[in-house]
Amino acid sequence: MKVVIVRAPNVDEMKDQKDVTGLIIALKDDDATIRYRAAQALDKLRDLRAARPLTNALRDEAVTVRARAAEALGWLGVGRTVEPLVQALALVWAIPVVNLSFARVKRDSLRARPQQDHDSD
Repeated sequence: MKVVIVRAPNVDEMKDQKDVTGLIIALKDDDATIRYRAAQALDKLRDLRAARPLTNALRDEAVTVRARAAEALGWLGVGRTVEPLVQALALVWAIPVVNLSFARVKRDSLRARPQQDHDSD
């Protein structure tokens, strides 16, 4: 008989090493706690490569993972994250989280716009 020991992904180590690829893989782990912590770590790293995997995590079976993915997408604040957040609004669990995420996207997009000089009118 052969015994195989499977070690859970070390999300903290991946976050410290900025291992976005490893964290994206961890978003598909069998353990909802690992998936949640991976979404949380990707939220902190704010790497655009995580946009699609986090969008996919909006359909996770665990509400905690879905909510954390929605928060992370709000922090990414890119146009491609808006449509999945709009779709998530149809789900009751998502309304408070998605509203907060939209506020972040709006705030960040306003900051990115060049200021217009209204005195020249």
